[in-house]
Amino acid sequence: MQQGVVDLPDIPAHDAGTVEIPFVRSALQSGWDYWLNLDFTLAFDTLWADRGHEIANAQFLVAARTSDEQSAVQVGAQLHCHTEGTSLVIEGPELEIHFNTAYGQLTSWISEGVQLIEKGPQLTFWRATTDNDRGFGTTSVAQWRSLGLHQLTHRIASVDWESIDRGRAVKVVVAARIAPPIKAWGIACMYV
Repeated sequence: MQQGVVDLPDIPAHDAGTVEIPFVRSALQSGWDYWLNLDFTLAFDTLWADRGHEIANAQFLVAARTSDEQSAVQVGAQLHCHTEGTSLVIEGPELEIHFNTAYGQLTSWISEGVQLIEKGPQLTFWRATTDNDRGFGTTSVAQWRSLGLHQLTHRIASVDWESIDRGRAVKVVVAARIAPPIKAWGIACMYV
């Protein structure tokens, strides 16, 4: 909605300061939650990172919808489901969700005309390594790579769905196997 860059004043180490974050409160519409997202980035190049590198971030609730506004939202509306090729489409008042049944993944969630999600989450066991992981001698990274954790792929065994709660909810169950492509081991998992 609103964005900008705020230059921070010089604040000595072990000291505190106050920074005013300018935004127009009158631009906020009722019925929505509004959050202030702060990203702290380097203002100049250093030996360990370039200018613009994110050092920290924070999020604060600025305005929340009231309980009166929440009760105006239609609760328990009837949902309609149908398939379009490899997509399960779930529709309701001011709501449209697409779920890819070939990949077992949420691909779109639109609420009140606003795209909330463009791609759903996917389970992984790999993360960025740290200095501790790359230590001396036998390293965690070497062990992880030998197990193939950096190459995990998903194989979807099945995607089933059913309308529940008298049509007011849809339950999607994905059975999958996550494994590296050249190893015999894998992890069977079920997403609901």
